[in-house]
Amino acid sequence: MTMSHHQFASITAGLLARKGDAAPSLETLPARPSILSPAASAPLAPPHPAPTKATPAPGPKKSSQRVSLVLGEDEYERLGIAAAKHHKTRPQILRVALKEYLDRLACSHGCSCIAPSTRTDAASPPRRPVAVGF
Repeated sequence: MTMSHHQFASITAGLLARKGDAAPSLETLPARPSILSPAASAPLAPPHPAPTKATPAPGPKKSSQRVSLVLGEDEYERLGIAAAKHHKTRPQILRVALKEYLDRLACSHGCSCIAPSTRTDAASPPRRPVAVGF
């Protein structure tokens, strides 16, 4: 790997100023063409419209709620290890565990109030509770 070596101006005493003695440079810069020059104010051709992609129709919005859970160091570490071993994230592991736990409660107690939602979507059939052992 080769690096190109650029030469930089040396800092000399002539470039330095004591505190409070600094002043603007007396050098003048070459004039730049104004953006308001006659050539710049000529009308431009209208831009070609960008091709538009067909946007999918908006589907039903999925609402989500956040829950905060305080874990001990050991629980957090074990959750991280389980997530890594199964190529999942911690929240994915927790969602699966919570779903399985609530499904198990619904089955064991015959309680429809905690059973999975029975709404029917065209995309997915209604789910039935599944007993899962731990």
